[in-house]
Amino acid sequence: MHTQNIIPDSISAARVANPDRPSGVHLTVARAPEPRLPKGPTAERLDLLHASQVAAVAADEIDWLYENTDDETDPICVQARSTIEAWLRELSPEHQVAIALHHDPLPWPEELAGHEEDSFTLVLHLLCPSTVRDMRCYTPQQLVLRARRRLEVRLEREGTRALHALIRRARWLFVDAVRAYAEVRGRVASVVPDTSSSFASSFELDTLN
Repeated sequence: MHTQNIIPDSISAARVANPDRPSGVHLTVARAPEPRLPKGPTAERLDLLHASQVAAVAADEIDWLYENTDDETDPICVQARSTIEAWLRELSPEHQVAIALHHDPLPWPEELAGHEEDSFTLVLHLLCPSTVRDMRCYTPQQLVLRARRRLEVRLEREGTRALHALIRRARWLFVDAVRAYAEVRGRVASVVPDTSSSFASSFELDTLN
């Protein structure tokens, strides 16, 4: 397998600088601005979502933040991103990392094709060494190499069932993070701009309910 750095620079630096955290990851969690309700044009849409709609809207907002291609200078889009990012900053570092890594574009190796809807980066993150000794003795690139080697060993030992188990765990971590985001954002209407109304999360929302 060819090797790529799967850990974003900000996360890599945090892992090395804060080895005492069990997760190996430290992100600064800022408080969201008050009030939480969207400002600007979206503030007029004060209709609340039904409880059954919140998870789907939450997934849409997160995917829109990472994947939409709207003009980033559009004031409505800028405000929507600011609101979503503020809600995300209220999550635990672990949930923030799960969401960020789920959206990392690192492709699956050719020999493991067929899992493109899941995150290879998040799967490798599950196998990345994270003890205090590991954080002190290895560079982020070396940790990635070790994670890939652990994956190879598991596949050699257990076959594809090992990969399926890792994918299920990675999906659970992301779903758990989306649930936490949904709880933070509450039942206010979606802040995704009307110009992006056709945007919808590609994630299988039935796993969120």
